[in-house]
Amino acid sequence: MLVKLEYNKNWTDFIGVKPSDEYRKIQIRVPDNLISAFSANTTNENIQLSPLSFTDNISLNANGGDIVCEKINVGKSISLTAKNGNIRGTVLGGMDDFSITCTIKKGKSNLPALKEGGEKTFSADCNNGDINVEFIKQPSSTEQSVAE
Repeated sequence: MLVKLEYNKNWTDFIGVKPSDEYRKIQIRVPDNLISAFSANTTNENIQLSPLSFTDNISLNANGGDIVCEKINVGKSISLTAKNGNIRGTVLGGMDDFSITCTIKKGKSNLPALKEGGEKTFSADCNNGDINVEFIKQPSSTEQSVAE
């Protein structure tokens, strides 16, 4: 065992403080269509997802931060929960593809509180923030060939 004396210590080495922002970010890069399910929880930070596809479901929970999703595609369900933050972004598929439940306290939402009838489920719960999620319906292969 080796013990080494160091003189170049800062006062923050002895007192617990938050590390700077650059050390508090986690970035995960994965190939598209290889994830069946994904879950992320954070406190006092944002969750941001680039376009990804999930064969099963996704669950995101931010306490004190925003949830931002771009072109998220799921096979079964999406669950988004934010406290003291906003939920915004885009989901691939038409609104008719999803059964929607949306709960909001002290904020605004562009989604209905309840909509039934979809094969997939979308759930959003926001306290002290706004919800602004758009559904992007992709044309089917027959609609695409007619458009061309």
